[in-house]
Amino acid sequence: THVAGTVGGATYGVAKGVNLVAVKVLGCGGSGSWSGVIAGIDWAQTDCPGRSGPCVANMSLGGSRSDSLDDAVNEAVAFNITFAVSAGNSNADACNYSPAAATEAITVGSTTITDARSSFSNYGSCVDVFAPGSSITAAWIGSDTSTRTISGTSMASPHVAGIAAIYLGNDSTLTPDQVSTKITESATSGVVGNPGTSSPNLLAYLFDEPYCASADNDDNTCSLEGSR
Repeated sequence: THVAGTVGGATYGVAKGVNLVAVKVLGCGGSGSWSGVIAGIDWAQTDCPGRSGPCVANMSLGGSRSDSLDDAVNEAVAFNITFAVSAGNSNADACNYSPAAATEAITVGSTTITDARSSFSNYGSCVDVFAPGSSITAAWIGSDTSTRTISGTSMASPHVAGIAAIYLGNDSTLTPDQVSTKITESATSGVVGNPGTSSPNLLAYLFDEPYCASADNDDNTCSLEGSR
């Protein structure tokens, strides 16, 4: 609930206009198997073509390195689903964890309110970008007004998933690779404190860009509506 609220919740969501689809891959205790996670990825890959617009998947979960899981993520990206995944919370090399090591996913590390890497956040060459993940407030279970403030790269990843959804809302023809490139190219460079060995010093940033509500204007220009 918290993660979904960060992606597209009415109050705390980055992309408030998205349709949220829950894919349950873990048990009520928060644990499960890689086979169950892979089954969820396969389900999303089958379900997405029937949706009215492009798809973004967020994976706020992780564990030990699994080539099978990483391959499943990469295959789904090849079928045009943009994936944002958490880097992991072990203060270690993200390349040793899955799905953080999936080469085609956007792997997201966590920062604090001062833009320093969170002490728990994984790092390294498998990280693509950082986003806020410490002391994040969003929706919670219990009631329509419940909130909770928690920390983790699981809180950072949905910020980037929301940004990806906005870019795809602006241009549904973008491929996952193009979405990833837009996210890294628009990120603020050089502001992440102690990003960790081999990490990119990039902090996710959603810049204002034109949003075309229709394409019937004669000069093909769009009005600037700001970050959506």
